[in-house]
Amino acid sequence: MIRQQRNISEFFMKTQMHSSAETAWSMNRIKRQIIIPELRVKKNRIGNFFYVPISLVESEELYKKRSDILALFDKGLLFLMCNYRKSDYYRQKIYKYKKSRAWTFYRILKYYTLFQSVKTRGFKTDPTDLLSFPWLFVSQSIVSRFDGHHRASVARYLGYKELPVLLITPKDVLRIKDLPAEVLVFFQDLNEPELDKFKPYPLASK
Repeated sequence: MIRQQRNISEFFMKTQMHSSAETAWSMNRIKRQIIIPELRVKKNRIGNFFYVPISLVESEELYKKRSDILALFDKGLLFLMCNYRKSDYYRQKIYKYKKSRAWTFYRILKYYTLFQSVKTRGFKTDPTDLLSFPWLFVSQSIVSRFDGHHRASVARYLGYKELPVLLITPKDVLRIKDLPAEVLVFFQDLNEPELDKFKPYPLASK
């Protein structure tokens, strides 16, 4: 049974990891310091391509936080320009995350461009380009999206029922060289998901 889990710091307590905000190995830190460098910088592909239910990539809770800005996108650029400041998405960036108005406006325009691209041309992926896929970590107890939240939210809004993803399992992470000891212990303790439940994406084999 796969359970959605976006912040898994609690799981690391059993490995006696540091609990301070600066040193805790949260899944977000693993993503930033281990997974992203492995895939983007070193260009080492870990995982395989599968189709998975959209709900695994974009949970209902996360989708609700973006649904209002997506509805504005759907009404066109002029309507968006007149109303984006009223959206929860805009207010969250400004007041919760303390982003500048210029930065937030730029990100909204990029988000809008992505929306229009998926709406008019479909959800395009290329197995030779890992960045064209959402990245999803899956074990028997944890699901955590490493990348692709904007694309996933657009796809969900447009009615997609499943998405192609780069699916990463505990064994895939353990293939990465020089993992910190605490991270190694944690992933060794996780069980592999039942991958036969997911439909392989073409050219998924290595």
